[in-house]
Amino acid sequence: AASDVYKRQACILSTTSESLHELLDLAQATQNSEVIIIAIGLLPNLNSVPNKVLLDAALDAAQAIESEEYQVQALAAVAAQLPASERQSVLESALDAAKAIEDGELRAYILAAVAAQLPASEPQLLEAALDAAKAIEDEDYRSSALATVTAQLPASERQSVLKEALKTAKAIENQEYRSQALAAVAAQLPASERQSVLKEALDAAKTIENQGYRSQALAAVAAQLPASERQSVLKEALDAAKTI
Repeated sequence: AASDVYKRQACILSTTSESLHELLDLAQATQNSEVIIIAIGLLPNLNSVPNKVLLDAALDAAQAIESEEYQVQALAAVAAQLPASERQSVLESALDAAKAIEDGELRAYILAAVAAQLPASEPQLLEAALDAAKAIEDEDYRSSALATVTAQLPASERQSVLKEALKTAKAIENQEYRSQALAAVAAQLPASERQSVLKEALDAAKTIENQGYRSQALAAVAAQLPASERQSVLKEALDAAKTI
């Protein structure tokens, strides 16, 4: 298949601007979003700083992607390579595309990827990302998205958002999503508040009936626990995994 050919070419691609530009042109001509993302992902591996012609080609290819999911990923990857003076408008486009994704879980995941690139020096973009996270209707995904965006906020604004994320997480009835959301919030809390939230996340994880999801949730909580408590929870996660 043409897609497989392009993937193989991407894997053996030499680290020159010319060859990467050629791959971008080929992928865009066949509207192969996956290969466009692969090509853009190779930008940091060039043997020289990407030139303006190549970055413009990468941006054009990213903007031509019809799927919001792939477009956001591509735009965010291109933005990471742009000079600060050009980055803001591309990240704004990525945020707009993220907000257009209908699936709540996917939107939260993609929004997190974009938010991770937003510097504190661009508060208007952070505010837009925060508004997008708050607009997610499903509380399961809204809490995790809020926690992720919070990590990029200035310390002075972090507490109120974390409070909202924690309240949302505690209201989740599904124990799997509740544990995930609580663990995500706990990761952003100061040490003095983290342990009580992790205990709630652990309690929720232990009630998950599906052994696979239970194992994943326990492992996610264990990663944040003190060493003295981590081993026993990891053993529970492993025991659950063995029964799958």
